[in-house]
Amino acid sequence: MKHTAIAVCAVLAFAAAAHASSPTLPPRKPGLWQIDYSAGGAGVPSLAGKIASLPPERRARAEAVMKAQGMGIASNLMTLRFCLTPEEAADASGERLVSRLRKGEPQSRCEREIVERTATSLRFHSVCHAPDGGVSEQAGHIYDVTPDAFAAELDIKLSEGRNMHLTERGRWVASDCGAVN
Repeated sequence: MKHTAIAVCAVLAFAAAAHASSPTLPPRKPGLWQIDYSAGGAGVPSLAGKIASLPPERRARAEAVMKAQGMGIASNLMTLRFCLTPEEAADASGERLVSRLRKGEPQSRCEREIVERTATSLRFHSVCHAPDGGVSEQAGHIYDVTPDAFAAELDIKLSEGRNMHLTERGRWVASDCGAVN
């Protein structure tokens, strides 16, 4: 789950950073957002399967933590809900949002490059170095970008020799975030 959350943050950061370097890519709307994503690949276990195999008490704790963070898992699909504040939407670098979403996680040092950009899409490549010495390489494509939606494909190579493919669909849900942070 840690690598998947990092990948979601990477896509969000690139979507925001692309706005900073290109006025033609639309900025995100503030409010409640939902990202539905699925991850797969060689050596990547199913998160739903891992949670289902936990002892009942640990499973209940894991599900409670995910629910409190606006996350849910159904079959092969994971959902993340978060509130994009007006300040985060206005921050073209995307750093405010990524910093908040990664609060409490060890910070990786990433080198990023935008490979190709159009008015509604972005291709990027990044290499991230984790504090524990792990290295991951990501190649991604964010497309169908509008103020209230985006889609993304991300291929990740992890230092343990595993590969992951992530597919995302993000959409703006409402201007009021309710209880979701």
